[in-house]
Amino acid sequence: MRNKKGLMVAGALLGSSAALYYNYKKKQELEYSRLSEIKESTASDMITPGCLVLEGGSLRGLYTAGVLDCLIDNDLNFQTTIGISAGAMMGANYHAGHRGRAGRFNLEYRNNIHYVGLGAEIENQSPFNFDFAFDDKNFNHPFDKDRLYSEKRNFYAGATDVETGEAVYFNARECDDIFSAIRASASLPVASKIVEVDGHKCLDGGCADPIPVKWAIDKGFDKIIVVRTRERTFRKDVDDQRESIVVEQRYKKYPEYVEKMKKQHSHYNEQCDLVDKLENEGRVFVLAPQEPVNVGRLEGDLEKLGDLYFEGYDETNALIGKLKEYLAI
Repeated sequence: MRNKKGLMVAGALLGSSAALYYNYKKKQELEYSRLSEIKESTASDMITPGCLVLEGGSLRGLYTAGVLDCLIDNDLNFQTTIGISAGAMMGANYHAGHRGRAGRFNLEYRNNIHYVGLGAEIENQSPFNFDFAFDDKNFNHPFDKDRLYSEKRNFYAGATDVETGEAVYFNARECDDIFSAIRASASLPVASKIVEVDGHKCLDGGCADPIPVKWAIDKGFDKIIVVRTRERTFRKDVDDQRESIVVEQRYKKYPEYVEKMKKQHSHYNEQCDLVDKLENEGRVFVLAPQEPVNVGRLEGDLEKLGDLYFEGYDETNALIGKLKEYLAI
């Protein structure tokens, strides 16, 4: 009787494992219906004065990927780019002149467990496998590091120093390893391990400076373009402290970081208000989804993700004339 029960349990487990594997294989076989429309090419050598500020948002960054491809198609290669979290991931590809690379990669590999999910957690101790994301074997063309490090332009990735709770900004040329900085910028608290960059212990840049428009102003830029991944009216619930409670337990030895996390929702809303104010004053140009974004951080629906990419591209394309007026070009 005991052996029979054991066989039944083993059979159930095998059946469950087989079902999971079958579902995984089916997901792997899925392809976004408009993937072939996302063409890969190289940006021109034209440089546009100004600073591009890229908000994070995990896979909502597909909107940003569409925006950036449209900018490249219109020869708008901004002199300075600062990206936070997914904004840093997308911004690095843009800054290196890779049109179509970020959009295609995320749509082709979203359901690959080595990029997102269990495999990523095992291999990279994070929901996203950043090593996989920058591995040239997964692309048609190698990443143009020379262009990323060029003295003609500046690329920054923003992260949060867990020891101080403050934002740190890493320049591609000055940082020991800008790809570690990008990884740090996009490393979600609790779900990801702390990443050390140039002596700083870092996590997601969205905690300390989710939309670094003030950083751009302090740097003296006259022309600032902000790319949002949420509609303009979106604000976070300041009463939602679920994440900060978990953070308080996980990061007891970093009290400054814990305090920053407790205020992150109100801080985010303040930055949104500042962006609105600056836009109304004509001091910044904002590219943001025109409709509420119904895409999760780890969204698995390829059609929703791909449509968000094209939403970013099409909405930017419709505003190119006004953007050029703002830039006075």
